Amino acid sequence: MKTKSGIRLGDDKMKIIETYKDYDFYYSFIYEDDGQGNFKRSKTHSVIQLKGESENSSLFFYLNEGKVEGFEVSVFEGC
Repeated sequence: MKTKSGIRLGDDKMKIIETYKDYDFYYSFIYEDDGQGNFKRSKTHSVIQLKGESENSSLFFYLNEGKVEGFEVSVFEGC
């Protein structure tokens, strides 16, 4: 499985940044439940969200230790 621009599972975050350099870019860590109801920032999991200036959709890349382990497209239809 790969995106139209060629990003595949297992690619690293720098390939995403280089491939989508003309998009707005948001990087954040995933917060995980420690099993006791406390949420702590993951040391291995993060997400990159990409959005173009005039786009009504976002592309999310889910990373584990800096490598793509999944991705999804989200479309905003408006109200």
